[in-house]
Amino acid sequence: MTAMLPAAGRTAPRARKLAAIALLSVLLAACGRASAATYYVDFAGGSDTAAGTSATTAWKHAPGDREASGRAGGAELRAGDTVRFRGGVAYRGTIRMPASGSAAAPIRYVGDEWGTAPAIFDGSDAVATVERCPDAVRCGNATNWAQLSLISFKPPSTALVKFFDDTGILYQGQYPAPPDPFFSDDINSYAKFPVSAGARVRGGELEWPEAAKRLAGNAEGTELSIWVQANQVVRRTLVGARGNVLVFIPGDVNPYTDRDGRYAIVGSPMLLDAAGQKALLESADGIFIGGGETFVLLGELYRTGQLELIRQRVAAGVPYGGSSAGANVAGLLIGTTNDFPVAEIPSRKALGIFPAVINPHHPTPETKPEFDGRAGKIKIYLQFNPAENVLGIAEKSAVRLHDGRVTLECGQAWLYRTDGVRALAVGEPVPELAAPKS
Repeated sequence: MTAMLPAAGRTAPRARKLAAIALLSVLLAACGRASAATYYVDFAGGSDTAAGTSATTAWKHAPGDREASGRAGGAELRAGDTVRFRGGVAYRGTIRMPASGSAAAPIRYVGDEWGTAPAIFDGSDAVATVERCPDAVRCGNATNWAQLSLISFKPPSTALVKFFDDTGILYQGQYPAPPDPFFSDDINSYAKFPVSAGARVRGGELEWPEAAKRLAGNAEGTELSIWVQANQVVRRTLVGARGNVLVFIPGDVNPYTDRDGRYAIVGSPMLLDAAGQKALLESADGIFIGGGETFVLLGELYRTGQLELIRQRVAAGVPYGGSSAGANVAGLLIGTTNDFPVAEIPSRKALGIFPAVINPHHPTPETKPEFDGRAGKIKIYLQFNPAENVLGIAEKSAVRLHDGRVTLECGQAWLYRTDGVRALAVGEPVPELAAPKS
């Protein structure tokens, strides 16, 4: 069928344009959302790859959570939209609102429209287990271990760890105990040391008979809280005690020089004596001592009492690793160190946790003059010390003592004895250095 337009049809182009605009408007309206959307979030059972538009296709994370991925991460909220959180489920995360609504059509995040219980926004995690302390060893050797509970938990991503129970927050045990544990750094409740003891404190020693008695030989890992200049309170971890003297690595501790100092000990299981207190049971995964001046290092280990403390920890099963001077002091003596005697020391006797005298940085045969020179010096040493064995360890090499057996793990090493020298083979035991099993 054909139609003819009358002469007035000169207006037809405008009509076609208006029709096109109308058609475009209709198409855009059809492609857009006709009404506000509702999304569902179930942190326990949802999936960010789901549609998120029904209770059975809920997301795990809400739009605006930086952990959100998939469809949840790419969702664009608009005015009037609603995000429903499943009731009774704890949601963990930080939500930054990704869009803005309007006064007439706000974007709503609600926790009381899905389920029979309110949704929970909680920054805490449930602990794994709570049990009565099974024995003293498992509970930090606390004398009252039978009255304590042992809590196991997964460490959070933050270094700040707080514990709560039905009665409120749990505070670290502290001595002297503050009137209000919330103000643990209230120096008015701290013990005092005289100005004359300040120099010793700056060196990492604090004589405190009452605290040493309270810790009962379990000082290691306890924190020492000290009032220092600029009216600050800093904490240092104790490495142990010698009699009545608490030993710690001082760093930049700088107590006042014109008034008495103040201090407290915090966090030891030995301090738990009231409900609402806690102590974290932390133990070092291992001990590592690096390089430096061997005589200075050994002198400091003697001065601070750490020599015997490290021996005890290694005997208890804590792994030890050392390089350069740290390897030197692991041996029986520091007789073959490469360092000059720049400091006076009480004795050349070292940790004695490795059954030989160690010579680190030993040259390899590829540098023959240096190799021959070092070998000659060690042989002279053995002429004056015939009862000793010397182990020379090259750069980029590792020797291991485990379960009484010494092996070269990688690189090169040489065993020197009065009857000769031999190169060690990687992986082969060294029976001449057999040590008691520990």
